[in-house]
Amino acid sequence: MLAESRASKQTAIRTEEAAQEYVQQYAREISAGKTEYSVTGGQRLESFSDKKSYVLYTLSPSGYAVYDAASGVVEEMMLDCENPYTDSRKGELYYGGPMNYIRKVDGKYFMIMDGTRLSKSDVEKISEIETAALEQREAVKGVPTTTQYCYMSSSNYFTALLGNKFGTNTNGTCVQVASAIMLSFYDRYVNGQFVPAAYEDIDSTGCGTTEDFHLLLQSFMGTGPCTFSGAASGLNSYLASIYFSEPTVRVKDGKHNIVFDKVSENVSRNKPTVIGMSKDYNPSCTMNHAVVAYGYRTEMNGGAMVSAAYFVHTGWKSQKLGTFAWDWFSDALYIG
Repeated sequence: MLAESRASKQTAIRTEEAAQEYVQQYAREISAGKTEYSVTGGQRLESFSDKKSYVLYTLSPSGYAVYDAASGVVEEMMLDCENPYTDSRKGELYYGGPMNYIRKVDGKYFMIMDGTRLSKSDVEKISEIETAALEQREAVKGVPTTTQYCYMSSSNYFTALLGNKFGTNTNGTCVQVASAIMLSFYDRYVNGQFVPAAYEDIDSTGCGTTEDFHLLLQSFMGTGPCTFSGAASGLNSYLASIYFSEPTVRVKDGKHNIVFDKVSENVSRNKPTVIGMSKDYNPSCTMNHAVVAYGYRTEMNGGAMVSAAYFVHTGWKSQKLGTFAWDWFSDALYIG
């Protein structure tokens, strides 16, 4: 496991100039110092909670960040893709948590990534998830003094995993895609029987799995949105079908800190974790995304953790180098 500590000069709430400097340094650090980033923009994104104020920054040479000005937390940062809000059509822009990029037009809400219209219930669920994240954040509020990074020792598997190596992440299949990524890791590093040879995708660009494997998992897990408990049941059935009695796919859910503890434990054991937004708020909603965590970042004040973020592969195209704030996630799916 790679672990580093760096001193920081941070305050809980920053001026605009200080916020841009913080985001710039954050980007440089998660790129392992390989790239110098500049920050432009500062576009406001509306919130579904009146207690938040989000700011969208564009990173150069590539990437973007969504920053919570009220608490000084980077909600998400991606270094290997462009700003998802580039569409210049009319309407108000909203942020509803990781990968929830929303436009409001004529009183209606639409997902920017695929044009899906959100129902009133969807909007209410986003607000509930946002409120839960805010409550968690305020419970650990403080001024960070040091920053720590921890990665799986084989985290380079995920940072190199391209978008054609795990199947198409169509609406409602993010848990299946994330599970395929997790199983492909186990197939590569633990036991070559996790993925049958016919479904492996191994070439000069690296290892992975095929679209057919994504479809195979759907035959066990369902073809649409599923809960993490349902996903675990389906994955265990899949493993049994290829004669695995052990290990077992397990689930932790309900609290952000429980999920964080499981992710940090798994990172120390070189094991990926599929994480998802809370199943307490309607797991079949389109906004409850699942991604693969392969590391984490913490901001500390003495021995107390002030904030944290997961290093994730999103399972969406080739978005694989970035972070999501920890307090949006309260489900974990893992093998062991």
